[in-house]
Amino acid sequence: MSIHVTLEDALDSRAATADGYVVYRRAHASGADILHRVTPTGTEDFIAFESAPLTPAVHYAIALGDEVAGLRLVGNSLELLDRKGTPRLRVVPPILVDRDGKQHLAALAVEDCGVDTNPSAPHRRPVIAPASARCVLRVSWNDRHVIYPALLDPVMRQEI
Repeated sequence: MSIHVTLEDALDSRAATADGYVVYRRAHASGADILHRVTPTGTEDFIAFESAPLTPAVHYAIALGDEVAGLRLVGNSLELLDRKGTPRLRVVPPILVDRDGKQHLAALAVEDCGVDTNPSAPHRRPVIAPASARCVLRVSWNDRHVIYPALLDPVMRQEI
């Protein structure tokens, strides 16, 4: 299963490496830095906001590969399903960690694609087709109690 994920509002920025991360300074339209790393279970990027962005949200364009038969958004986790309804990739609930180390939950939402929100297991029931090869994943948070600077941590994992 494959997907292509692109952070929307990303800007050209020279890459620098540090401790296994690739760092892109001021690489988001909000002025935030982007840190990226690849792990054995997936890929992870962090977005470091020095100050509050105008809108407390980021968007990712997701191009779905042919093997992605459906999307399931339950419990603030997004699962990408194969034709049998088995989750193969998962975006776990993202968090925003503020200056004081306090964690704030961020919410996931899917735009421009059909998505299953039924909380029952996806196995042995029809998979809801996304009806589009391109979706937008929105990660948003309530920043009323966030003390900036803050670090957004959306995580995608491969399921076995």
